[in-house]
Amino acid sequence: MDSTPRPTHLADLVAAAAARHADHPALVDAATGATLSWAELDATVSAESRRLTDAGLTAGDRAVIRCASGPAVAVAVLGALRAGGVAVPVPPGDVAAVVAHCAPRLVVTDGPEPVPAAVTVVGPPDLDARAEPVTAVGGGEDIALLVYTSDARAVCLSHRAVLANRAQAAALRPAPVTPVDRVLLAQPLFHSYGLAAGLFQVCWAGATAVLPGPGRPDPEELADIVARHRVSGLAGVPSTYRALLELDPHELRTALAGLRLCTCGGVPLPRPWATAFQEATGHRIVEGYGLTEAGPVVTSTPIDGVASPGSVGHPLPGVELRLLDGDGRLLATPRAAAAPEAPEHEAEPAAAEPLGPEANGDEPAADPAEVDAAAPDDRPHSGSGAGATDVRATASRVATDVRAVAERGVAEFRAVAERSVAEVRAAAERSVAEVRAAADRVRVGDPVGDMIDDAQDVEGPADPTSDAGHIALRGPNLFSGYWPGRTGGPGPDGWFVTSDMGFLDGTGALHLVDRSPDLVVVSGFTVYPHEVERVLAELPSVADAAVVGVPDERTGHAVRAVVVRAPGAALDDDAVRAHCRTRLARFKVPAQVVFVEELPRTAAGRLARHLLAERATQT
Repeated sequence: MDSTPRPTHLADLVAAAAARHADHPALVDAATGATLSWAELDATVSAESRRLTDAGLTAGDRAVIRCASGPAVAVAVLGALRAGGVAVPVPPGDVAAVVAHCAPRLVVTDGPEPVPAAVTVVGPPDLDARAEPVTAVGGGEDIALLVYTSDARAVCLSHRAVLANRAQAAALRPAPVTPVDRVLLAQPLFHSYGLAAGLFQVCWAGATAVLPGPGRPDPEELADIVARHRVSGLAGVPSTYRALLELDPHELRTALAGLRLCTCGGVPLPRPWATAFQEATGHRIVEGYGLTEAGPVVTSTPIDGVASPGSVGHPLPGVELRLLDGDGRLLATPRAAAAPEAPEHEAEPAAAEPLGPEANGDEPAADPAEVDAAAPDDRPHSGSGAGATDVRATASRVATDVRAVAERGVAEFRAVAERSVAEVRAAAERSVAEVRAAADRVRVGDPVGDMIDDAQDVEGPADPTSDAGHIALRGPNLFSGYWPGRTGGPGPDGWFVTSDMGFLDGTGALHLVDRSPDLVVVSGFTVYPHEVERVLAELPSVADAAVVGVPDERTGHAVRAVVVRAPGAALDDDAVRAHCRTRLARFKVPAQVVFVEELPRTAAGRLARHLLAERATQT
C-alpha cells in the first residue's frame, strides 16, 4: 500500500515534484527559451513566498496577480499560496475592478496599475531568485484561489477542491498528463482551465509546462512552439483548433506529429471542426466539460477509445452528475450516468486524499448483522449460527441475480421504447409532410395548413434536447461559494446546480445544450443557441458563428445568427436560412443573419456572447 503522505496544499505539489525529479524541466518559457527545473522552481517559489511575506502578505490575504509572462504568473501564484495567501490571477484591464471587489493586501504586476494607495504594489517575481525551503502555510479547506468568471463572479476554490479535481483527472486511463509529457498551455493562467486543469495538473504529474509568450499565439506561432519544444500535449479551446486549420495541411501534420494528446474545453467543439482537424493531423481531440466552480473538470470523452458522438463524455471518477427540471425535480436518466469510483491509490503521484464512497456521496454498504437485527420481529426464523449465515448468503446471491435480471429487462425495455418513440416521430413527420402537401394543393393559406405549420414549429424533428435539464454536480472538487461571504455554493446535501443545461444519452454521456441565461424564447418555445450554432457550423462557408436572441414584437424574441464567412466564401443570408430549414424546426431558423469579420471573444478565447447580445439590443 502506498504510504506517501497526501498533499493538502497546492504549493506542496512543486516540492513533491522537486523531490522526485529535481533536474526534470518544470517550466519552459517559449518566448525566451528559459527553463526552470523542478528543483529550481521550488527554490524560486520559496523566494517569492518570502518576498510577498516581507511585503505584508499574511494568511488569508488576497494577492492580485497581473503579469504578462506565463512563468511569472506561475511563480507569483505558487509563492502567494506557499505564504498562506489567496492568489487572485486577473487578465489585462481588470485590475482596478478586481481590487475594488476583493480588497487585496497587495498587487503583483509588471506594469503601472491604478490601485488605491492602501494596497501595496510589487513588481513581478525574480525568476532567477532562489531561497531555502519555506513551509507552506494553511491548506485543506482554506481558500487558495479567487477566480473571476465571465459574469464577474469570484469563485472561492479551496486547496481541497483543486487537489481533488487533480486526483479525479489523474484517475483517467491513460492519464492525461504523465511525467514525460511536455504540455503546451495555450490558455492563459488567469483562467481556471489554464491554471488548475493545466499548470496544476502538470505539477501533479511532475511533467513539463510549455508557456507561450504574452498574448494569444497565432496559428503559425502555435504550430512552431509544438514542433520546436517537442510538445506532447496540447490544451486548447475550439477556436485554438479552428485557427490551426488555417495552416497548410501538410505543414500542420508535420508540426503536430509529436503530439500524444489534444484536449479541448471551454465550450463544445463543433463536429465539423473536430472532423477536419483529425483528417488534417491524424489526432483525435479529447473533449471535456467543466466550470470554475468544479475545479474545473467535470467530464471527459475517452482518452484512448471511441466517444459518444456529439458528447463531452462521462463524469470523472468521484464526480456525481444529475439533471433537474425547471422546478428542481430530478429528471429520469440512464443508469450508466453514474460516475465510476476513483481508484483508492494512484501510482504517480500520490497527491490527494483517496476518494472513497463517502467522498462520492454514496451510502456505505449495510452490515448484514444490522440488516438482520433490523428485520421485523415476526419474520420466519431460519435458525442461528452457520445455518443462518448460509441462508443470508444464499438470499443475497438470489437478490443480486434478480436485481441483475431486472436491470437487464429495464435496459431492454428502454431500448425498445426509444426505438418506438423514434419510429412514431418519424411516422408523424411523414404524415405532417403529406397533409401539408395536400393542404397546399387545395389552396394557399388554408387555416388547416397553418395549424399544421404551427404544430411542426412546436415539435420539430425528433430532438433529444427536449429531455435537457439543468446540470447538478456533487463531489469533493466543488468550490466553497462566491466571494464575498462564500455564498451560493453547494447545498446542505452537497449538490450544486449549475447554469448549464444538457441531456444524457443511452451510454450516460453528457451532451451540452446551453447555458440557461443564453436561451432564446420564441413564441413561448425554447431555442438553444448551441443547437443552431452546431447546424451553422455544418456549412463549409461558415468559419465561425454565434446565435443570440433579439426583441421581436410578434414573437417576443427572434433568433439572430452572427456569422463569420470562411476566406473567399460567397455566402448570403438566404443560403444560411435554407440550410437551417432542412435541419431545424421553423421557429429555430434564424430570422436574421448578420455577417461580421470576427466574433468577440474573451482573453481566454471563449465567445463573449453578452457583447453580441448587447449589440443585438442596440441595433
